[in-house]
Amino acid sequence: MRFVGRRGPSKTTTVFYATDVHGSERTWRKFLNSAAFYKADVLIMGGDVMGKLTIPVIREAGGGHRATIHGRVERLETAADV
Repeated sequence: MRFVGRRGPSKTTTVFYATDVHGSERTWRKFLNSAAFYKADVLIMGGDVMGKLTIPVIREAGGGHRATIHGRVERLETAADV
């Protein structure tokens, strides 16, 4: 919707707001694609982005990282792995 005032037409900003993706990659991708679908200028993720489990990633002395996921230790050697 455009409003016309003394200065002429002004562009409005379209905002797309979502919340509660709970770590779902499918829902996250839908959220990201919503900008193009709804022609939104701004995307806002309101909260509850993480899933039901928080996994700490621990920096080790040698520069790598490790995380324990469901009892299994995963080692991350490079920054790209993290």
